[in-house]
Amino acid sequence: MYGHVGQLVEQGKAFEIKPSEVEYLSREPDYADGIWALVSLDLARLDDPPES
Repeated sequence: MYGHVGQLVEQGKAFEIKPSEVEYLSREPDYADGIWALVSLDLARLDDPPES
């Protein structure tokens, strides 16, 4: 997850992180056989210290 979000940040691409209700997703045919997980990201870890 950090790698994906980090790449979006590095490329300057806009993105939105929003939670989805498992109950909603489980009713969607596109996600019928999905594997569900809870992920917590600390976006501060993506901040690089300034280069000297």
